[in-house]
Amino acid sequence: MEKQKPFKLFVPPRLSSSQVSAVKPQTLGGDYNFSKTSSKCTKDDFGFSFIPNLSKNGENIDSGSCHYQEGLKDSDFEFENEKVSLKLEEESEENKDLIKENNATRHLCDLFKETCARATEKTKKYEYERDETRQLYVDLNSNMEKMVIAFEELRVQAENSRLETH
Repeated sequence: MEKQKPFKLFVPPRLSSSQVSAVKPQTLGGDYNFSKTSSKCTKDDFGFSFIPNLSKNGENIDSGSCHYQEGLKDSDFEFENEKVSLKLEEESEENKDLIKENNATRHLCDLFKETCARATEKTKKYEYERDETRQLYVDLNSNMEKMVIAFEELRVQAENSRLETH
């Protein structure tokens, strides 16, 4: 009796709780990718032939290695593609929200800029009026000093006139 090679069952790696495995549904007639990939398992890979090496039309083919996981890889690519598509859609929505927020901020900045321009204009106007008021105060003060001096001179003249008449 011939000794057979020990049977080794392929166990795929366990997925963490954050990973999701999705498999593309198969049609009744069989999917070309599935038959193409599953038909590549040979006796050389596992020590016995449990999957026939057939092409889509049922003919035997010689593949040389087992790549039955390619069907899973295709569905994984589709799943990853869907995940990336959803992420891009989320980021697109987030970008739209950020654009709206940016436009609102820009509008507020424009309002603030206008308010600052008006405040600057009013400040310049009030500074001009303040300088004008100061100058008027200086002129008024100077005129009052002149009037005080003039009244003092008049008082002295009046006193001198009164003394001369007596």
